[in-house]
Amino acid sequence: METKTSVLIIGGGLCGLSAALFLANRNIDCIVIERHRTTSIQYKFSGISARTMELYRQVGIEKEIREQRQRQESNNVIIAKNLQDKDYRIMEIEQADTSQLSPIRHATCEQDRLEPILKEKAVELGADIRFHTEVTDIRQDKDKVKVSIKNLSNQQTSDIHAAYVIAADGTNGKTRERLGVNRQGPGLLQNWLNVIFNTDVEPMINGHTFTASMLEDINGSLVPREGSTRWSMSVQYFPQKGEKLSDYNEERCKELIKKGMGRDKVKGNIVDIRSWEAAAWIAEQFVVGRTFFIGDSAHVIPPTGGFGANTGIQDAYNLAWKLGAVIKGPAGEDLLTTYEQERQPVAYKTMQQALARLQAWFKDPSNKLPPAEKIIPDNYVVFGYRYQSGCLIPETGQFNQEIFENANNPTAVPGARAPHLDLKGSGESVSTIDLFLDQWVMLTGENGEKWEEAIQQSKWANQVASYKLGPNGDLNDGGKFLETYTIEKDGAVLIRPDGFIAWRSMQMKDHPAELMDEVFERLFYVQEKD
Repeated sequence: METKTSVLIIGGGLCGLSAALFLANRNIDCIVIERHRTTSIQYKFSGISARTMELYRQVGIEKEIREQRQRQESNNVIIAKNLQDKDYRIMEIEQADTSQLSPIRHATCEQDRLEPILKEKAVELGADIRFHTEVTDIRQDKDKVKVSIKNLSNQQTSDIHAAYVIAADGTNGKTRERLGVNRQGPGLLQNWLNVIFNTDVEPMINGHTFTASMLEDINGSLVPREGSTRWSMSVQYFPQKGEKLSDYNEERCKELIKKGMGRDKVKGNIVDIRSWEAAAWIAEQFVVGRTFFIGDSAHVIPPTGGFGANTGIQDAYNLAWKLGAVIKGPAGEDLLTTYEQERQPVAYKTMQQALARLQAWFKDPSNKLPPAEKIIPDNYVVFGYRYQSGCLIPETGQFNQEIFENANNPTAVPGARAPHLDLKGSGESVSTIDLFLDQWVMLTGENGEKWEEAIQQSKWANQVASYKLGPNGDLNDGGKFLETYTIEKDGAVLIRPDGFIAWRSMQMKDHPAELMDEVFERLFYVQEKD
């Protein structure tokens, strides 16, 4: 049996399902292959950054994600020997304020609740998602990728011919090995065990409720789930001391639960026991032929800071809009090479920020970490990263800039995220962020009519929406647009479908129609088609 598809996604976790949703939302046919029987029942990921929520909002699942969690924004973390310890500390963790950076706030939604939302929406939009199926071989040439798969339920084998492949099979996935891609970085830092269990214990210590606990007696944590009897326990184990995963059977895990609870009699029905690694790796290549690596297949980022999965989901969006532009037109395939150019440096610097936090918050677990980088605010990492090269036209003197900029004072240079502004039009408020996502947008000052005319006269007219901002423009910017984007009233800024700036002109130029043709030719690397 043989099947054809535009994009085959190997791995149906958070990043693979996100990629499927982003592609299906752009009417790109795709197939997801996942070896597990169903979506994850583990939930070590839960914090969705405001930037990631911007992307999920664009594909219509923001409301459903937020409905999964009603907890207040502040979280109380208990630090104690165990949950009976009278000498405990309460650490209140609050998310950084993003109200000036985005109209959308962060969300809390555990992985086992988020993945079904992604899957259901992707299927609704046309994605073909196949669980309990594994990839047995992958071969590619200049025109296609042939992927051999096996249905683990009936052992039936078949081939899928895809125009492109997205590898989202995680840190232990085999796609990298099959394609000969090496990784570099500090490597394995810690071995951890996640235990999901049900209990009738209330999440309280000395009458105080909490959302997570760091417990000395188990060298790990106990985390209750809001509104249910389910908890998770994370504990470290040490293969270097001869410990094996098999040593942590149900009986031993139940004893650790009791130890963490500080009680001899505790109901603890084990649901799942699974190991994971705190590590820091980055793939030497994010693109091999017609195969693209995203998420943990491309980079493994320590959990300190909560950057890992969010970085992977943003990989998926960056790649999805580019695949859409190539598959549906008008871009040439060279556009796809910009995925690695853009995402690899950002992933590397984000990994360094996570490592810096790891070294600041905990003792060096491996004695092999590089010198720590200076820790910058979370908002700089989430909103302030800038692409140095790729699908953008840099300005004079822009080269060798820092990856992260001050998100509170954005530069609006090509390669940076287009800053959020509140706009008013027809009596309603709208954010620039909602204008950008999933389409090309030209923003001009209120004297930018010639730019709009240039777009309409070019062959790119059906690719770009344009808006004049100002008191007399299409949308009223409250007088902030020109200052924030550093242009004149007759200047223009071109924003990509992912909300990043591709090109900027401070003022009107001669022959704007010809200039716009040149700009898009450079951005799309267009190849003439018969």
